[in-house]
Amino acid sequence: VFDGAGNTSDWQSIDLGIDFTDPAVGALSPLVVQSGFAETFSSSLSDPIGNVAGCSFFWKEVSSSTWNTGSTPSIVPIPCENGVNCTVSVNHTFASPGDYDTSFNCSDQAGNNGWGFAMVTVESLLVTLSADPASGSINTQFDVSSQVLGAATGDVNFKFDCTNDGTWEYERDSIDLSVSDPGWVTRSGDGTTQTKVTAPDTFAVQDLCQYSSPATYTAATLIERSISAATDTVFIAVVANTPPQATSLNDNNDTVDYCFVSVPPITLSWTFSDPDPGDEQTAYQLQVDTNPGFSSPDDTGKQPSSSTQYSPLNLSYNTTYHWRVKVWDFFDDQSVPEWATGIPFTTPVHIYPFSGFTWIPGFPSAEEEIQFNDQTTFASESSGRSWSWDFGDTGTSSQQNPMHLYQENGAYTVTLTVGDDAGSCVAQNTVNITLPFPEWQEISPF
Repeated sequence: VFDGAGNTSDWQSIDLGIDFTDPAVGALSPLVVQSGFAETFSSSLSDPIGNVAGCSFFWKEVSSSTWNTGSTPSIVPIPCENGVNCTVSVNHTFASPGDYDTSFNCSDQAGNNGWGFAMVTVESLLVTLSADPASGSINTQFDVSSQVLGAATGDVNFKFDCTNDGTWEYERDSIDLSVSDPGWVTRSGDGTTQTKVTAPDTFAVQDLCQYSSPATYTAATLIERSISAATDTVFIAVVANTPPQATSLNDNNDTVDYCFVSVPPITLSWTFSDPDPGDEQTAYQLQVDTNPGFSSPDDTGKQPSSSTQYSPLNLSYNTTYHWRVKVWDFFDDQSVPEWATGIPFTTPVHIYPFSGFTWIPGFPSAEEEIQFNDQTTFASESSGRSWSWDFGDTGTSSQQNPMHLYQENGAYTVTLTVGDDAGSCVAQNTVNITLPFPEWQEISPF
């Protein structure tokens, strides 16, 4: 350096570095994320000479030509200089599923730029939890099912929580939702719980949840598929147990076959009715009496049974009977009202005729007269007795013991219908008509 008087300074040496190297930016990760959830994307980063001044994050749909700018990335460590291994990262949320191009652009103090690229697949996963039935009582066992939606693929892990308290009542991994079960099945490794896969993409567990007191409960589900997870809840309203009823009381007096029975074969039936889903009959009691006040009934007592019919013993003919029934449900609650009363029924005036017949000769031939003999047993008090014969060859008769002749050999079904003031019964037999023996004469050989 020179001044106006001609003086000069000492020499000063300065070392200058010229940086032509770009920052090295690696490919972004992760490559698969879930839509709607913030994800941290990161890349490796280094600068051979100098230090990194800053980075930017860019993204776009694969099909688009327009890049979007995301949040400002952070660099660790700071400064990232002279070949030190660093990491650049940013938090970003993709709102929709699809494939996206992503990039970090990092520049150093000399203005050099480095780029790192990756294509990211964004999955979607949703779940809808439902209960069957949607509400019930303290005796109801609820099925729960999760319907899986979204773009995520692969087998699914399932968890179910009946009270949303963080304790999973049922967990099952690696369920293939592409294969529907034919019905409820016991899966290996569990041994008791019944499950099934139903279309579309729904996994159900049978009778999983039951609640001991009335309230509105929140059940929850968690599913995992690929790298994604989703949750949902459903409200289950549980009310106190409702007493059952016996309804649709009926007897078979008008349709039962009274033929060839000595005791009226009456069957009394009813329907167990309970508004609580899944409730079942556990016991019944039935009374039969000739007195409408049931002063001295034939009483079954409380019978532990799910059967909804009963056949009384020792019934008599020509008698009117009154009957009633009460039932108990799963929690041993008795029907309200206590008794359901059936319509009284009256048995026939007496035993029906025990119809039957024989014939002579036992092996008749064509054109041979046959004597048919009625063997029917009538009640001693019966009246209006009648006989109706059908000989199977268009011949008929109303006599008690008719004669009949068949013109041709063969097997004939003979039907006798016998009636009286109580009713009628039928007897049938097959009569085989054969060719007659030929006439013959014994001749001496000498």
